[in-house]
Amino acid sequence: MRVTPLFVIALVLGVPVGHGRAEGGAPASFDTAMTAAQANVATPEGAAFDAELGKQFGKVHENTMVQCAVDAADKNFATFNLLMELDAAGAVVRTLVRPESPVAACLQKAVAHDVYGKPPRAGYWVRAEMVFRP
Repeated sequence: MRVTPLFVIALVLGVPVGHGRAEGGAPASFDTAMTAAQANVATPEGAAFDAELGKQFGKVHENTMVQCAVDAADKNFATFNLLMELDAAGAVVRTLVRPESPVAACLQKAVAHDVYGKPPRAGYWVRAEMVFRP
């Protein structure tokens, strides 16, 4: 999914960010979560869910990203990935970001309590690639 609000984001959904734990409470590695998100979006069901999630995410967080960018002390706006794990109801249960930055941390905090549509299953990872464009 791609969304380009103002000067800020090109968005591609698929997996979670920063403070993650895998099923059973074990820490989730970013790479493991990214692999899961990429596998999810590669299925027809996952691609359809990703497209809908992208619309929802864009509506909710377009202004969030602008504000995070404006408020960032560090004006180095590098592309980053946000991974979100969703429960069976679509609530974000964990997030991971890479690379870490003030803007990434701001968005990660903002999505922590989001609820989206029902994913194909619980423990479903999605990815948002945040690309800044002038």
